[in-house]
Amino acid sequence: MKTSLLIFLLSIQSALAAFPVIKASSISGDYADNKGSAYAESAYYELPKIKVEHKNMELKIDKLESTLVVRDPSTSVELDFDLGFLNVFKSFSFDQVNIDSNKELLNVSVEKIDLRIKEKNYAMTNISFFSDLKGVPAQDTQDISIIEGIILNAGIKIEKLEFENLDPEFFVQLQKENSFLAPEVNLLKKILEKVNKLKVPMIARNIDLLVKSGYFNGKAKIDSYINLWLRLGGEISTNEDKTALIIQLKKAKLGVFSIRTTLLNRLRSLELEGVSISGKTITIQL
Repeated sequence: MKTSLLIFLLSIQSALAAFPVIKASSISGDYADNKGSAYAESAYYELPKIKVEHKNMELKIDKLESTLVVRDPSTSVELDFDLGFLNVFKSFSFDQVNIDSNKELLNVSVEKIDLRIKEKNYAMTNISFFSDLKGVPAQDTQDISIIEGIILNAGIKIEKLEFENLDPEFFVQLQKENSFLAPEVNLLKKILEKVNKLKVPMIARNIDLLVKSGYFNGKAKIDSYINLWLRLGGEISTNEDKTALIIQLKKAKLGVFSIRTTLLNRLRSLELEGVSISGKTITIQL
């Protein structure tokens, strides 16, 4: 996931010797109706031959004008910036983002993120992300992009993800994928239909995803009167010119249920701009 707007805007497409130097604290912001703003108590970052430090920094973005304004009490800089990636979101907000990175280590923590994609709301709390290249030979980190660095060794933990209830089409697809477990799928459907009447949201707890040398494994406890573990695994890489992230979802299980095809179909139904799905492969344009 794009862990914070600031680090994405500053560095996600940079080709550097591993990570840029960034230290930023208490970033909060929001985006809606093609405009957004963010505020940070302090921010320090190094670009090639430039070192910049801000106190009480403010960012303003305007997607229609393709502009990014960075200002503090003493300076103001306006940049032309392609903000097309924001087409994925109807709106989002984030609170208390902290970033600390050097050339070998990147750490990001976030207190809360709220996303709205199409007509669905997703709320995440207590997110932590890391990528650590200290064990990677120096000669292997000289000409890699930040995305490649993350593919080598990274992890993300989310305490809680809350989202709206599953719609009936989810169970239609799940039953097709698990035709030999039709009674169990029907029982699960009945349980969640009762939950829906109580207006209880779906919750994924203790999300834990680890990426190592191009392979990823993840797990989460799905908690809405069902208490089933979701487990994912596969491979992650970039295309040759490093303009796309390629994810091969090789396994996905929800308790005893196979859920890979169901998840891929649900992701396809979101019609996310810059995201395409072919078979078990997800391609994300950067």
